[in-house]
Amino acid sequence: MLREWPAFEALTKSFAEGDPCLRIAGLTGAARALAVAELLQAHPRPALVVVGGVADAHRWTQDLRLFGTAALEFPSPEPRLWRGGHHREADAERAMIARRLTVADPVTVVATPAALTAPLLSRAEFAERTLRLTTGDRLDRELLLEALERCCYERVETVVAVGQWSVRGGIVDVFSPSQASPARLEFSGDDVESIRLFDPTSQRSVVSLDELLVLPLAPEDGGYEHSARLLDYLPAAAPVVADLPKLLDGQSEETPAELPLRARLAGRQLVELSLVAGTSSAAAGAAVATEFTLETQEVPRFTGRFNQLTAALGAWRAEGFRVRLTAADERQAEHLRQILREHDVEAAVAASFEGSESLAVVVDFIRSTDVDCFAPAIGNAHGMYKTTPTLDARRVTDIVAEVPIPIALHGGTGMTPEQFRDLIGRGCAKVNISTALKISFMQSGYDHMTAHLGEYDPPALFSAQRAAVMDMARHHIEMFGSAGQAW
Repeated sequence: MLREWPAFEALTKSFAEGDPCLRIAGLTGAARALAVAELLQAHPRPALVVVGGVADAHRWTQDLRLFGTAALEFPSPEPRLWRGGHHREADAERAMIARRLTVADPVTVVATPAALTAPLLSRAEFAERTLRLTTGDRLDRELLLEALERCCYERVETVVAVGQWSVRGGIVDVFSPSQASPARLEFSGDDVESIRLFDPTSQRSVVSLDELLVLPLAPEDGGYEHSARLLDYLPAAAPVVADLPKLLDGQSEETPAELPLRARLAGRQLVELSLVAGTSSAAAGAAVATEFTLETQEVPRFTGRFNQLTAALGAWRAEGFRVRLTAADERQAEHLRQILREHDVEAAVAASFEGSESLAVVVDFIRSTDVDCFAPAIGNAHGMYKTTPTLDARRVTDIVAEVPIPIALHGGTGMTPEQFRDLIGRGCAKVNISTALKISFMQSGYDHMTAHLGEYDPPALFSAQRAAVMDMARHHIEMFGSAGQAW
């Protein structure tokens, strides 16, 4: 989005060449996150953004995600009275971030100066205590339970929160930060027979896993001398962005014993952000830096004042600006369009910030929720269609171009082979044909019972239904071009 801006192109070049200290002036509001996101997307690698407070960390994380960056907020240390008990969410988040930095995942970590002091296991200890459990493994269960204790997990009767484990006969439940749900390991003797995620409320299995990564948590206070901090996990080549220059040289009230951040970041590439050129810590002779000025203008908050918003939209468009409004989902986007229409302003709905439209509402559901798969509404529907559906296939292309995640196609029953092939080619990786399978199941059952009136042979009935459903599934697999493509 910014790459056609000569000043930003010059900044990108210096950033890519590893200039040790860059200062960027003129960025306001969300433009700060936009510029950082564009820099990191052009040269993907782990990065750290240091901000003044927790509220700033929340805002920066959301803004970076909005602009397409994989951003994670690193929690600050909790007050001593909060630690212990059943609440290990912050420890779990730190463990997950430590793991991603260990494998050099190009994730951007947002942290306050206080968060940088949160105690962690050393990298060596973290790697040694991490468990990789695979279906078919032969494990001594007693040694496994000892390993879970060393991971600082809490033994409970029923696992409901991250950092807990339980054992009942040949079943071991464990909730690792690497998964959004707890996992259930079923043993046959010393063999891991299955690994399944389950819903802690209903205890029902959700999905099967081939492998489970159990990440260790930092021990509770007492009995262990922590030997690492977040900066120990950050790769040497990872740049550090300071939201305010004073964060680098000021002494934190929360951590008075720590060296100034600039000293702790010696040897790393620094990017300092300031509102006005020449007002950063360079004035104190802190470092020789290359300064760039990117003049931006902060948009005021309208908070429901749509008359003022529409007037501003008209002024911006008259000046030649392309304007983008963001919405959390399509329903909110449509509601916003209706309000603008009532004020005689027409806006398109777009899947990305790019495009030639002078005014568009961008649906930000994917980035704001960090989902791994997305099912857009393109004119499809569940159940049976009365006629061949008219589909907005272009929307799939636009979404995949902006956020390259697998697209799920709901309402596949009744679509033509041509529609399937077109949508799969555009990025649909999962197709729902539940209605077709259910119809095949019911129709085959009806046909079998009609042909065998007076007979009571459930196995034969079920066999006929199973064969019919398999034939229908096989037919669609071949139609999708997926035959022989399992992996």
